[in-house]
Amino acid sequence: MRIKQYLAILLPVALIACSTTQLIETSDPNLKLDQSQQLIKADKPLQAEILLQQALIIYKENNNKMGEAEAYQRIGIYYSSEHYHDNADHYKQQQTYDAGNVKALSYLKKADFLFQKTGNFYGASITNYLIAVIYQTWGNKKAACGYLARAINLNKDKIFEKSKHYMNLPNEYKSYEEFIEAGAMPDVDCN
Repeated sequence: MRIKQYLAILLPVALIACSTTQLIETSDPNLKLDQSQQLIKADKPLQAEILLQQALIIYKENNNKMGEAEAYQRIGIYYSSEHYHDNADHYKQQQTYDAGNVKALSYLKKADFLFQKTGNFYGASITNYLIAVIYQTWGNKKAACGYLARAINLNKDKIFEKSKHYMNLPNEYKSYEEFIEAGAMPDVDCN
């Protein structure tokens, strides 16, 4: 019952906040994720966060682990983004601001676990790369390189064997490693 009360409080706020953007009222968590991206592009990140959290709640209520993983990943991306950090004053007033990306890391690790559990190794690979970037910003090269290696190995070893999700490389690259070495993931320096 608590989740429904939370949604009942957030929904009117989201509707008012979203009224100037071309969004439709929906209980579809996939559409909420899509609309959150529209709000971010429209420079309305606080409203986007509401939709991201609503989508996560709905996925959990429906026991949709793949959807949960996607929501966790997008929330983690949001909490590590400039959109979140540019609104630090808002979050500081709520006493929820995390300047060090610990909150982002927590959401990304949950996403990684669920992506792997559901067999979405492509999602897990991307998430491991994002985790590596956070560790790199903290100056923890060992952890950053470890997660980057996991990202590469998830793609190399599992994505094409077991996953229903595939990464199509540009034609000029013969392997995922070559794609990375060419600078596709320049934020993590493991040399």
